[in-house]
Amino acid sequence: MELDYEAYIYAGGHQKGGAGSNGSANTIANSKVSVPQFWWKVVSSLCLRARTILNALLVKRLKSLPFSFQTARMWLVPGGGDDN
Repeated sequence: MELDYEAYIYAGGHQKGGAGSNGSANTIANSKVSVPQFWWKVVSSLCLRARTILNALLVKRLKSLPFSFQTARMWLVPGGGDDN
Protein backbone atom coordinates (compact mmCIF):
# COMPACT_ATOMS: atom_id res chain seq x y z
CA MET A 1 0.00 0.00 0.00
CA GLU A 2 1.36 3.41 -0.95
CA LEU A 3 0.68 6.29 1.45
CA ASP A 4 0.45 9.96 0.54
CA TYR A 5 1.98 12.43 2.99
CA GLU A 6 1.84 16.19 3.32
CA ALA A 7 4.27 18.12 5.54
CA TYR A 8 3.50 21.55 6.97
CA ILE A 9 6.32 23.54 8.60
CA TYR A 10 5.73 26.54 10.86
CA ALA A 11 8.62 28.54 12.35
CA GLY A 12 9.27 31.77 14.20
CA GLY A 13 11.25 33.59 16.85
CA HIS A 14 10.59 33.96 20.58
CA GLN A 15 11.84 36.73 22.88
CA LYS A 16 14.36 39.38 21.89
CA GLY A 17 18.08 39.39 22.51
CA GLY A 18 20.08 36.95 20.45
CA ALA A 19 23.87 36.76 20.35
CA GLY A 20 26.04 36.29 17.29
CA SER A 21 29.55 36.82 16.01
CA ASN A 22 29.19 40.60 16.56
CA GLY A 23 27.92 40.25 20.14
CA SER A 24 24.41 40.57 21.58
CA ALA A 25 21.65 42.49 19.82
CA ASN A 26 17.90 42.99 19.96
CA THR A 27 17.74 44.18 16.35
CA ILE A 28 19.92 44.36 13.24
CA ALA A 29 19.72 46.11 9.84
CA ASN A 30 19.04 49.57 11.30
CA SER A 31 16.39 48.13 13.68
CA LYS A 32 14.38 46.64 10.79
CA VAL A 33 14.95 43.01 11.84
CA SER A 34 14.41 41.63 15.36
CA VAL A 35 16.97 39.11 16.64
CA PRO A 36 15.24 36.31 18.56
CA GLN A 37 16.70 34.70 21.66
CA PHE A 38 15.00 31.41 20.76
CA TRP A 39 13.54 29.99 17.59
CA TRP A 40 10.74 27.47 17.33
CA LYS A 41 9.67 25.09 14.61
CA VAL A 42 6.65 22.81 14.25
CA VAL A 43 6.57 20.08 11.60
CA SER A 44 3.26 18.39 10.95
CA SER A 45 3.36 15.23 8.81
CA LEU A 46 -0.13 14.30 7.70
CA CYS A 47 -1.29 10.98 6.24
CA LEU A 48 -4.93 10.04 5.78
CA ARG A 49 -4.30 6.33 6.41
CA ALA A 50 -2.04 6.56 9.47
CA ARG A 51 -1.51 8.44 12.72
CA THR A 52 -0.53 12.08 12.50
CA ILE A 53 2.74 13.03 14.23
CA LEU A 54 3.42 16.57 15.40
CA ASN A 55 7.05 17.53 16.18
CA ALA A 56 7.89 20.82 17.88
CA LEU A 57 11.23 22.35 18.87
CA LEU A 58 12.17 25.31 21.06
CA VAL A 59 15.86 26.04 20.60
CA LYS A 60 18.09 28.67 22.20
CA ARG A 61 20.08 30.58 19.60
CA LEU A 62 23.75 29.68 19.81
CA LYS A 63 26.81 31.56 18.56
CA SER A 64 28.42 28.44 17.17
CA LEU A 65 27.35 25.53 15.02
CA PRO A 66 26.85 22.62 14.53
CA PHE A 67 23.41 22.33 16.04
CA SER A 68 23.07 19.65 18.71
CA PHE A 69 19.81 18.09 19.80
CA GLN A 70 21.20 18.23 23.35
CA THR A 71 20.49 21.99 23.21
CA ALA A 72 16.87 21.51 22.12
CA ARG A 73 13.72 20.25 23.71
CA MET A 74 11.58 18.07 21.47
CA TRP A 75 8.05 16.90 22.00
CA LEU A 76 6.44 14.13 19.94
CA VAL A 77 2.67 14.31 20.16
CA PRO A 78 0.70 11.40 18.68
CA GLY A 79 -2.30 12.72 16.83
CA GLY A 80 -5.64 11.25 15.95
CA GLY A 81 -6.27 9.04 13.00
CA ASP A 82 -6.58 5.42 12.04
CA ASP A 83 -3.70 3.13 13.02
CA ASN A 84 -4.30 0.87 9.98
